[in-house]
Amino acid sequence: MNEHDFLIVGGGLAGSLLALALLERGRRVALVDQPRAASASRVAAGLLTPIGGRRLTRAGPLEELLPAAIRTYRRAEERTGRALLREVDTLRLCRGAEEAEHYRRRRADPDFRPYLGAPVAGSEEEPEAYPVHGGGVLDTEAFLEAAAEIVAASGTLRRGVVDPKDVTVGPEGVAWGELRADRVVFCEGYRVRENPWFHWLPLTPVKGEVLGGRLEEGLPDRPVNRKVTLVPWGDQEFLLGSTFDRHNVDEVPTAAGRAELLHQLPGLLGERPEVEVTEHRAGIRPAPTDHHPLLGCHPRESRACVLNGLGARGALIGPYYAERLAEHLVEEAPLPPKADIARFRDRA
Repeated sequence: MNEHDFLIVGGGLAGSLLALALLERGRRVALVDQPRAASASRVAAGLLTPIGGRRLTRAGPLEELLPAAIRTYRRAEERTGRALLREVDTLRLCRGAEEAEHYRRRRADPDFRPYLGAPVAGSEEEPEAYPVHGGGVLDTEAFLEAAAEIVAASGTLRRGVVDPKDVTVGPEGVAWGELRADRVVFCEGYRVRENPWFHWLPLTPVKGEVLGGRLEEGLPDRPVNRKVTLVPWGDQEFLLGSTFDRHNVDEVPTAAGRAELLHQLPGLLGERPEVEVTEHRAGIRPAPTDHHPLLGCHPRESRACVLNGLGARGALIGPYYAERLAEHLVEEAPLPPKADIARFRDRA
């Protein structure tokens, strides 16, 4: 009998959420991760915004996504005593006639209307600013630290970098170094493209840059979005991001990225503020080509599994999909078809 039920490779948002979901189901978990300041999870704004994008699309089954996210983060708060989640509306500034048209249509749709508030500037016909209800902001870095604390207390936490080629999978289970488990779940982000079991998954790496900073005054009390998002963190501190770059895919912050973000700031605040930039980070997030997460087990090796592709809305959708994968691994429950990697099995 192996000492662990699951070996999880990668302790970003996906791996941390899956570890918590499996621990809650009484499973023995080993999580291996080497925290990096430039990881996609650690440069994320942590927005739980139910409606977003240029066309004001829903993030998915919101009636399930939002409760799962809030429940997960509140439980982590209770277990660690950390403040992780602020439930707050996002103020969206209309970007033009095309968005205004989408707003009018969505406001008339009962599936969208609960999440789109009446304009706070302009009118229903010509909205200038309106709130997006039902979401919040996750302190992503604090959550990752909280999840690591929980895993260390209830399972096994190892700091290190796992080369998937060093993970052996056989009839009796999986092994990496001295760690033994029944199954391995890879939660490696964009690096899954070099994974010997899952390199065939269709992911596009996207670089994003964010700024941390401080204003002298005038910081809003809720996130403000127009192309990028300004997230207030109290005491006039903020996070601003992110950029979107498919071409220069590396983890190096750039002068161009900094300039692009600072150029957006006056439009979010209505004035040109005095800004002190205290932090500039870049990370790479894995974007699935069909815009749906990737979860499941290898079609020919059921001991090798994956959770990936949470994308820009990972803080919102991650808890739900981590729970679905945990149920699948523990109870053999079916996976959501749109997220099941079986949809790409002919590529394996």
